Amino acid sequence: MRGKSWMSLAALVLMAGLLVSGCNGKGKSDSTAGKNSPVKKELVYAAPTELGDINVHLYAGEMIAQDMVFEPLIDNTPEGFAPAMAESWEISPDGKEFVFHLRKGLTFHDGEPFNATAVKLNFDALMSNIDWHTWLGLPNKIKSYEALDEYTFRLVLTEAYYPALIELGLTRPFRFISPKCFIDGETKNGVSGHAGTGPWILKEHVPNDYAVFVANPDYYKGKPEIEKLTRRVLPIGATTLLALEKGELDILFTNWGADMFDADALAQIMKSDKYQVVRSDPVATKMLIVNTNNTASPIKDIPVRLAIWYALDRNQIARDISKGMDLPADTYFAPNIPYADIPLEKRPVDIEKAKQLLDEAGWVQNGEYRSKNGRPLEITLNYTVTKAGEKPVCEYIQSQCKKIGVKVNVEGVEQVLRVLRFTPEFELLYDYSQGLPYDPHNSLLGLNAEDTYLGATKGLENFTEIMANVNAAVAEFNEEKRQEFYTYVLKEIHRQALFIPLTYESITFIAPPYLNNIGFNQTMWEIPFEQITYRR
Repeated sequence: MRGKSWMSLAALVLMAGLLVSGCNGKGKSDSTAGKNSPVKKELVYAAPTELGDINVHLYAGEMIAQDMVFEPLIDNTPEGFAPAMAESWEISPDGKEFVFHLRKGLTFHDGEPFNATAVKLNFDALMSNIDWHTWLGLPNKIKSYEALDEYTFRLVLTEAYYPALIELGLTRPFRFISPKCFIDGETKNGVSGHAGTGPWILKEHVPNDYAVFVANPDYYKGKPEIEKLTRRVLPIGATTLLALEKGELDILFTNWGADMFDADALAQIMKSDKYQVVRSDPVATKMLIVNTNNTASPIKDIPVRLAIWYALDRNQIARDISKGMDLPADTYFAPNIPYADIPLEKRPVDIEKAKQLLDEAGWVQNGEYRSKNGRPLEITLNYTVTKAGEKPVCEYIQSQCKKIGVKVNVEGVEQVLRVLRFTPEFELLYDYSQGLPYDPHNSLLGLNAEDTYLGATKGLENFTEIMANVNAAVAEFNEEKRQEFYTYVLKEIHRQALFIPLTYESITFIAPPYLNNIGFNQTMWEIPFEQITYRR
């Protein structure tokens, strides 16, 4: 999920407008197909941001689209690992060697054969740009890889790493682009097209306007029933809801990167019989990230962080602001996350407890707000303006903190991830956990990754010991020992209030009543449109 952008936005927009699925040409959308059908064979959905360059070896494009077009060796599912481009695999007893048996007779969207040579070339391209993928643990542990024959690929690691298969199945970067789309044998400087092996082919893309995806007739699991999907860029709020009511949109959904409407609007939609509303199980935690490394900020003090935690009523956020769409969160990871179902101190709303913590830490009430040695207790909270539900929560946090004498300034930004990486003086960020299957291992490895959380975590007490336990956990194949390592880490970041949890969120999918089999993948970064069928 986390990753680095690699060129300017202007360059990305220009390139994205030029590239489509075939590496030698541009497709044309058919705007008339299906309009006279009682059931539309082509559907339109909306997103609040530009699609970007969906080169799956980089991080500038929308992940949902990358999942639609490109496939991994294996899939992460709630039931475990499932075959994808590899139909089977073996792992050596020491956990260092993986042999993958690839599906035979498949091609990329541009007709290039999918085989072990194509897999090796993709690994070559990824490893030549390894610095951009160090937010994952696997790239740094790859010792060698080779095509054993046309349909057999071997991967060898320097040491055992239990999340290896998990990371090979993530939405990016270990997915496969047609080598015909490489530029000078590489993908790090862009690609000449977006030919994958997935169920959807990117047919047309007009930056900041729309993108057209058509069903792949040769998809190995069968051609999707929906013949065409059009992704429109629309602003959050009234414009998008009006388009839905007028029939200009067929599908809306929320996830980490696509909040198209707020809770009040969703409540109105759910009352209508014109739509069906399908919700996933909780997929991630909405939370506040604390900058423990900002020595100039009051947020550096653990009692201040705990006071803010006690000032917030997560039940009220879930009930009144999220309108029951979220669940109150007591911990950074939900109990359904592997290794996270451990006893941790609950911190329910308690204004008096919050005040007591601040009093004991020497923060004295002077009028509306507190101060200490002449320094005001004032903190800035950043949120992402393109996510409809964030601002009301931040304003609630602001009002609750005022009750305990903490002044919170709420400021919207285009992307909190950029603040996290490039603004070392930030104080509080509204953000989300990465969710399954990234959690817990990838989020915790990110505590020491410059392109993820390191800017916020360097001020933690016992930081070296915390990371030693994280590294021990990902190398441990004994479940009980691995649990011990994770338990220590989760207790420490909970004690120090590195993350202040708010609610557990789900994906909400709004669709016409004639669609069936609407479901969700394990991760919130993917929408399995190819599984959707029409009611018979």
